[in-house]
Amino acid sequence: MPPACSPPPFPIRTTACPPRRKKLVQHLDSSLRSAEDLISDLLDISRLENGKINPDAKPFAVNELFDTLGAEFKALAQGPGGWSFASGAVRCASIAT
Repeated sequence: MPPACSPPPFPIRTTACPPRRKKLVQHLDSSLRSAEDLISDLLDISRLENGKINPDAKPFAVNELFDTLGAEFKALAQGPGGWSFASGAVRCASIAT
């Protein structure tokens, strides 16, 4: 039987590490938070479909939505021929090839 894993003696976020590794850990943390948000949203959709909660429709600024999407998909947006997000505007350089 393999030995049990013990938690590190200090939080990972305060560990000194190379900048590249730190950036990778930050991206991983952000991705996991996004996954958690998606699961929460799916649960909310399920509750809406089952009539357990009622929507509260109200106006909102679409720019905020696109700014958030732009921040989340920045790496993809920088790729060649991909999506481009700038100042709340969305442009598509190419659609599925």
